[in-house]
Amino acid sequence: MFVGLTSRNLKQEIATEIPIVVLAEASWSKSCRKMKGILERIEEEYIKKRNQEVKFAILNVDREYKIAERWGVRRGFKVRVPALIFIKDGIMVERVYKSITKDDLSMKMAQFVSQKPGDGITDTKYSSEFKLTTLGI
Repeated sequence: MFVGLTSRNLKQEIATEIPIVVLAEASWSKSCRKMKGILERIEEEYIKKRNQEVKFAILNVDREYKIAERWGVRRGFKVRVPALIFIKDGIMVERVYKSITKDDLSMKMAQFVSQKPGDGITDTKYSSEFKLTTLGI
């Protein structure tokens, strides 16, 4: 079950040691609906079959545009969805700005879940701004 991220619950939902995968989506986007279906299958695989603790969340970029702007998913009227945001220990370790296949997402999830804190931050331009303290959370 996906957690809906809002400005009210963002701090409590993100402040965790559990790895988090956030789908930044817009309800009007067909690609977002497709990506959500793929993510639902991945969630089932990780939580039910692998018994691994991973949190899956949704960020609606139209309703929560301030968060979307801080996270680099939205700039004014320009929206980059679907976007997958991978957060570990309160730091964004990677972003993917496109719809990807289930197989590609499975490989990315395996890498993400096995990462140690501080390993392999692939979006170094933005990694420091994703620390919870600098988000103003």
